[in-house]
Parts: sequence; structure tokens; C-alpha cells
Amino acid sequence: MKTESLQKHLAKFKGWRESLFLVMLAERSFPNYALFSDLVELSTAEKMADIINQCWEIIEENDRNKDRTDKLLLTLDEITPDPEKYEVYGLNPALDCCELVQMVLFSWVNPENRRAHTAAMKSLNSVLEFIEYREGEGLDDDAMVELFDNHPLLIEENAFQEEAFKMIKAERFPSASFIRKLKVLAENDGVSNLGISLE
Repeated sequence: MKTESLQKHLAKFKGWRESLFLVMLAERSFPNYALFSDLVELSTAEKMADIINQCWEIIEENDRNKDRTDKLLLTLDEITPDPEKYEVYGLNPALDCCELVQMVLFSWVNPENRRAHTAAMKSLNSVLEFIEYREGEGLDDDAMVELFDNHPLLIEENAFQEEAFKMIKAERFPSASFIRKLKVLAENDGVSNLGISLE
């Protein structure tokens, strides 16, 4: 499935399907946040991991309690890095992770808005920016396009999003075993969409 076609289909995701796709992207981006937290000595990675785990639990239990969601949003706000305080590159992927988690929570607060397409593009752009930062210095536009087209991180990101979409779309009901299967896929053995490992 081409990226454009996938994005078009994702725009129609809603309800538990949308929430599951969003939390999968958030889970996969978590190592980026954890590395930044460690780098600048924020010590907030455990709190972020707990928020994401609770998101999975809420979907599994179908318990979108407003007080619980509001509390998670407040905690997320507290552990979101202030962009004015840091100048290291890792800030951007960390903020992307925060935004993806926020989208999961907002999918329950305001379910009328569709967020799966936006989140998919956010994750893709995070990968593109990382590739450009690491390998794009001095390249002209044509060389940059070629770099993107053949880069394993971008190929993996597109493959992950497509697999997540197909699995969620094909399921008629989000059973506990199905949700846990998606969580394992999103965890990716602790490796993020940028190839960053928790190890």
C-alpha cells in the first residue's frame, strides 16, 4: 500500500481503532523520549512509560473515565520538556512522543476530531528529520530525496504503520489478547522509529 493511500484510509479511523493506532505510535516513539530524559537528567521516563501503559489499559478495559484521563493529561503536561530550556537535537523527538501520547488522551476527550492521519504524519516526519539531521548535511534536493527513498528507517516506519493499520482494520473487536499483540509489535524490542534502543 502506498503511503498516500494509507494516509487516506487512516483519516477514516475512529473510536477504539483510532486510539489503538495512536497508542502504537506513541509506544514506538517512547525510547526517543527516554533517551532525551536520561541525557538532560529529567528522570521522567518512568512517568511517561506509566502514562503509555495506562493508555493501553484504558483501551483494554474500555474505561475512559474523565477524571483518570484528566489526571494523565496533567501528568503529561508536567513531564513535557520546555523547548526554551534545551538546545540538543533529542528535544524534537521527545516532544513528538509527548504529542503522540497527548493525541491518545485527546481521542477520548474529544472523539469527534480524527487524529490517526495527523499522528502518522508526525511519526513519519520525526523519522525524516532524524535522517536529515544525521546524514543530510551538504546534500542537494535530489540527493536528499534519494536518501529518503532508500533509507531503512523510513522503509521500516512505513511498513510498521501499514502493518498496524491492516491488523486494526481487520479486527472486529479489540480483545485483550489482540491489544497485547499490538503492544508487543509497537514495543519493537525496545527500538524506536528512529532506531534508538532502550538498551
